[in-house]
Amino acid sequence: MDVPPDIGLTFTHSGLVESTQAEELDKNEKDLVIMGQLQACGLSKGKTTRTGDRKRHRFSYQFEHESICVDCYIYINNISIKYLKNLRKHIYTNGILPRRHGNAGRAPHNALTYEDSQNIVQFIIGYADRYGMPQPAAKGVTDVVPPIYLPVQDTYESVYNKYQDVAKEMNFRGVTEPCFRNVWKQCVPHIQFVRLRTDDCHVCENHRKSIQEAVTEDEKLQISESFAKHIQYAQLERDYYKTVTEK
Repeated sequence: MDVPPDIGLTFTHSGLVESTQAEELDKNEKDLVIMGQLQACGLSKGKTTRTGDRKRHRFSYQFEHESICVDCYIYINNISIKYLKNLRKHIYTNGILPRRHGNAGRAPHNALTYEDSQNIVQFIIGYADRYGMPQPAAKGVTDVVPPIYLPVQDTYESVYNKYQDVAKEMNFRGVTEPCFRNVWKQCVPHIQFVRLRTDDCHVCENHRKSIQEAVTEDEKLQISESFAKHIQYAQLERDYYKTVTEK
């Protein structure tokens, strides 16, 4: 493997060491550069034991065609002795190939499971069903779920804290707030918070309160339909106001 001459560290006339492109390489690129240098310097396989296991694989280290000690080599390349030993072991067992982490391809032990996501979604839907204010669908739009507005005093953090309390009671696995938010935004983005500047009249507030206090599904559906008609009438009034204003 040929190594570019400008890769690594070089000595100046004053005897100091200056860095070049080595610091700009990522981990895999630096691994390959160092392994190429070690292979070019040469590998001594050492002696074998009675069981056939080979011990003390020796490498020779060079800089500008001059032999140097291992301490000087790790200083020049700005690496640690542990990093160098791991690379030497990798070269002997696998050759000049990129190193792969032992957990590559495995899911982290704390990864969010389908059951965790399902618990979060069911809690958010139940919370919105109890405290949310359903909104009518937009005109001419059929493939979008109508939004449900939660009370203005609610936040992601406050709802997450309530979920944590429920999770402890139900023996659910705990999740972090960022995971809770991600599941919310990906699975039920139509459940939102009422903005402070949302203009709701007293009729809207009465409908919202009636929906929250409704006991049966039929009662809640009837109130929701009445609320939707109220919003439609309000939209007609607003359109008429705009028309008169323009005239």
